[in-house]
Amino acid sequence: MVFSNDYIVVGSGPGGATAARELASQKKRILIVEYGPRLSTTGFTKSAKMYQDRCSEEGIWIGRARILGGSSYAAMGNAVTPPSRIIREWGIDLSEELELARKDLHVNPMPNHLIGPGTRKINEGAASLRWEMKQTKQ
Repeated sequence: MVFSNDYIVVGSGPGGATAARELASQKKRILIVEYGPRLSTTGFTKSAKMYQDRCSEEGIWIGRARILGGSSYAAMGNAVTPPSRIIREWGIDLSEELELARKDLHVNPMPNHLIGPGTRKINEGAASLRWEMKQTKQ
């Protein structure tokens, strides 16, 4: 099989999609490859297949989906800044790129009136255990 692409982007999640979009805006030919499956059904048992590994930043566990659409498929609008320890390991400054992505994707905390009944119940349960739940706003 012969491909006539200028770039191959590995992963269709937020990072890969952003890179592909940027390259496409420069009229580059791109092939996007994805490790995970394409899910066509929803529900907890189906969604659990997405999470094959996790990373932690300061005690916060973040599920990372391996699926067509990457973590953005599972997060459904949540945005989390890459862990600072990884950015330090890479030795690069991503602050400008992260700010552009936040602006381009309109990253903001979810308004309270849009928080659904399921999330409210989870928050109530967490509060009963004296756990503090916070909206993602990195």
